[in-house]
Amino acid sequence: MAPKYKQIKEELAKRITSGIYLVGDQLPTCRALASDWNVSYVTASKAIKQLAEEGYVDLNHGQGIFVRWRSDGVFPSERKVRIFAPNTHHPNIRMFTDIAARKLEELNWQVEVITTGLLKDIIELVHDQSCYSLMFGFQLTRYNDISALCFAGRERLVMVAERYERFGISSSCVDSSQVIRLAMNHLLASGRRKVALLCTNLQHADESEYAAVWRNLYEVANPDDKNIDPLLFKLKLTQFESPKDSLVKLLEEKYKSGTLDEIDAIISTDDEKALIVSSFCYDHKLRVPEDIALVAVNDSDLAKNVRPRLTTIDTALPMQIDHAISILESKVSGNYDGISLRCVEPQLIQRESSAVPQD
Repeated sequence: MAPKYKQIKEELAKRITSGIYLVGDQLPTCRALASDWNVSYVTASKAIKQLAEEGYVDLNHGQGIFVRWRSDGVFPSERKVRIFAPNTHHPNIRMFTDIAARKLEELNWQVEVITTGLLKDIIELVHDQSCYSLMFGFQLTRYNDISALCFAGRERLVMVAERYERFGISSSCVDSSQVIRLAMNHLLASGRRKVALLCTNLQHADESEYAAVWRNLYEVANPDDKNIDPLLFKLKLTQFESPKDSLVKLLEEKYKSGTLDEIDAIISTDDEKALIVSSFCYDHKLRVPEDIALVAVNDSDLAKNVRPRLTTIDTALPMQIDHAISILESKVSGNYDGISLRCVEPQLIQRESSAVPQD
């Protein structure tokens, strides 16, 4: 009889290949498997490790065990691609579509740019088996949306600045764990300790990781501060008011509660929202960077053309686009060797908004 860990591995593999567990589904934890099979945690962990080594699952530490896609399908031979981006005025959207379209056309791709806010329209077009798809900026969080998208055509789809490899979608992204680490280490090194984090979508994997890294570094720097929840500025967007109005309302609440007077700095996960924070501080007689230092994420042109200029974390969008295009090139040329995840290292761009105050 095979060892217990092999029996567990074979049974789980059978459930995956038979469709009991679908792509993207979360498997039971090692503790749950150990209890179900009446074995030790070590034995269950060994079974899961072998499943991962054979490509059945992805191990996302701290999040769980997820079924991955194991077949790459047949790829179109024509160099046709649709570029999908949200229908918004964010500067990074325009940068993405312009750079991606230009670089793809230089490589003789037939390019169609589509900006829309309707995911159902994208899913319908991704079903087109004669065309590849390149997506950026949608920040999908609902399992049903991601699942519907990947089943529409995961083999022909590449994501930029998003990570859905456990669903079988290749992607190019920034190392999100390093983004907030760079910002926090910079601010802590300049003597700031009470650092708030402004997030807009904590359901999204990247912003959830931002918050986790921020909390960990904050607690190390401030071991006696037991009430840090007010320093996580959670922006709730609704259909009834603009993102700017929602953010101003949040800042008003923090101002009236005294939180803005207590903190030394704010990290914003978006340049545009950091500029709104800067303007709010000016209107309420809070000086940047003397009273509150600001660090943002993205390094758009906006960050360079305001006063004080924004310190930002450059997420290297052009390099992410290059990596995504190289994945498309490998698919269309028949050299694709499996689901690709290509991470770009972020860089700190230091400017006046986080300068050390002069005595």
